[in-house]
Amino acid sequence: MNFKEFKRQIEYLNKSYHFITLDELFDYLALKKKIPKPAVVLTFDDGYKDNLQIKDFLKEMSIKPTLFVLSTPGAANRQELNSNSPFLSQNDIFKLTAEGWTIGCHSNTHSDLLKLSATQLNNEIVDAKKKLQTELVLPIDYFSYPKGKYSQKIIALVKKAGYKLAVSMDDTFITKQTNPLTLPRIGVDRTHSFSQFKATISPSAILFRHYVKKTFLAKYL
Repeated sequence: MNFKEFKRQIEYLNKSYHFITLDELFDYLALKKKIPKPAVVLTFDDGYKDNLQIKDFLKEMSIKPTLFVLSTPGAANRQELNSNSPFLSQNDIFKLTAEGWTIGCHSNTHSDLLKLSATQLNNEIVDAKKKLQTELVLPIDYFSYPKGKYSQKIIALVKKAGYKLAVSMDDTFITKQTNPLTLPRIGVDRTHSFSQFKATISPSAILFRHYVKKTFLAKYL
């Protein structure tokens, strides 16, 4: 992770947005809580060890992100991840939760959910939740679709598993009418320069990507 670029991105967001937690967003969607607007939730997928590099900085900024981890990182589908970066250990995860980070599930192995059988999907979504809750002794209320891919069958299983919210990679803005099991996110990764980051989060770019992705997903929904 390029800490310098990440720091610039967060400081830029902090000038215009209120950082809230995923718990606060859940309460907002359930009509239990008002949130300051405009607001943003910071989330990280996969659970790589370099998340530790930003722990102290985010604490200084009073930002409490959500980290989506794999329930069986030792069996991770590295081809789908396209990365050989080391994962956080269980003790590492506890260090983050001690700073107020929320832990969510990013499936069992990060396989392509659209290509799996019913039994395999159950393992990646339902069993993964149970495994994380048992090993971490934490509530696992939130799910992140690997690479943002989902279908109606997958959404139904996420709901059955008892997740309160699930996040996708659909680019658009969240309103009270947004489906809590297909929450859109704006993807930013370590390859983005600061100028690319600013362009990526511009409203016009977000809406254009949302249209493109919605067209692609239409054949699965």
